[in-house]
Amino acid sequence: MPFSAQFAEVEVNTRTGAVKVLRLVGADDSGRVGNLKTYENMVYGGMTQSLGYGLLEKRVMDRKTGKMCNANLSDYKVPGALDVPVNHQVVPSI
Repeated sequence: MPFSAQFAEVEVNTRTGAVKVLRLVGADDSGRVGNLKTYENMVYGGMTQSLGYGLLEKRVMDRKTGKMCNANLSDYKVPGALDVPVNHQVVPSI
């Protein structure tokens, strides 16, 4: 997809700083869609990856050497089914 925009409605607990995503909306300029269900699932996957990048993933870099300091991938957090809001919407361009 050449161009896309994603929007999230969030709720933030001001005491703990916890962020809860209430709704995701994705708008993509994808050209002609051959199979709508496949297209929607691809966009959902991209939205889930973006959600993970913004909220869960943490890459630690050494500022002096530029090397990654993360010890392993078992502690690397990625979103699961419970992290993705039920209310999500895909808006294909026509």
